[in-house]
Amino acid sequence: MTSLESFLNGDKKVTEPTITMEPASGSFMCQNTECNEIVYEGYIDRSHNKLKWVCSNGHDSAVSI
Repeated sequence: MTSLESFLNGDKKVTEPTITMEPASGSFMCQNTECNEIVYEGYIDRSHNKLKWVCSNGHDSAVSI
């Protein structure tokens, strides 16, 4: 339970988000309609339930898992 003093003084407990990313291998196509490059490395972002990859042109791509 929060104390009245902490509430009135605006004390906030800051917690760091847990970032869990794991490497993923496979073939992933860039989702930019003008690019369509195939990337062979990506990562799984478990905190957002996404598989993500970036092509050599800097385009970010992702799918929900």
